[in-house]
Amino acid sequence: MQKRKNLLIAGSIVTDITITCPELEICANKHALALPIGKKIAANYGFFSYGGSAYNTSITASKLNTQVYVCSRIQNNELGVSAIKKLQETNINTTHLQVSDIKEGGISCIIETVGHETSLISYKPKELNIQAKDITTAIAGISHLESIYLGPLTHGCIIDIAPTIKNLRSTQQSPFIAHNPSMDEILYAPKTLQNILPTIQLFILNLHEANVLIEKLTGKITEKKELLQQFYQWAPNTSCIITDGTNGTWYWEENQAKHAPAHPVKIQRTTGAGDVFGITCTCALIAQKNLTLAIQEATSNAAHALRYKNLEEGTLNPSEIETQHFKT
Repeated sequence: MQKRKNLLIAGSIVTDITITCPELEICANKHALALPIGKKIAANYGFFSYGGSAYNTSITASKLNTQVYVCSRIQNNELGVSAIKKLQETNINTTHLQVSDIKEGGISCIIETVGHETSLISYKPKELNIQAKDITTAIAGISHLESIYLGPLTHGCIIDIAPTIKNLRSTQQSPFIAHNPSMDEILYAPKTLQNILPTIQLFILNLHEANVLIEKLTGKITEKKELLQQFYQWAPNTSCIITDGTNGTWYWEENQAKHAPAHPVKIQRTTGAGDVFGITCTCALIAQKNLTLAIQEATSNAAHALRYKNLEEGTLNPSEIETQHFKT
């Protein structure tokens, strides 16, 4: 049996409240809801689930032949305790998951309409923002650490953790490092992201985020291929991936831009699919698979997750990814 790789995942854990409101319409830009003035909106379905990048990626990676260590901060209440128990039930190491003294936790209210989801309200107390010292302590506390997945962080955290990331590159057993940046990082720490790019192995962001980052750093708005070429010029040894929802994924390999199509599926829930894609790609790469195959496996796992209401049911193990056939 293949040895399980040690993987440290750092990011946030929140509670998702999802309600279905078929009456609502998504605006043309797909980033806003059309709310009729003076009209009551009836939700015909709703449920609680755990979410946030650290939770979503940990649950997914636990099925992908890795020993997961999760680094995050969580509230000290019934929901927080339940989330920890859920993680431990899937053999995720929670030694570096800090339970805060505060009782209120991070929450995201997700409005679900026909074929779309929009996060209407997102709130997380600042005490639950993961800090650079949390990550450095976890790195020091895990022996033979082979890989690190940094989910979306605050701009302060990425600035503070940047020296540690660079120092890890110079160590004898340098871990594989992947990062999926937040919009906060892109807007307020773009130069830091540019500086750490050559010291990590995988950088994943969506098309909108890529455009904003390149515009911040160069003042230009450009096409997908030019975006990838710019990332390649800054960090030729780093795999940069740009996701574009149902339009598939773009990446740079063999000195050219390549495209991987998305799987057409009947979508049940989109929340967390990006996390599934990112961590599945990461796990495939640390298993020594090439970038094209890693993206294919990530696309398959994310597509399968779209068909389910929760990630525990929707994500696959390696053998299931290889054998899964998708239906529209």
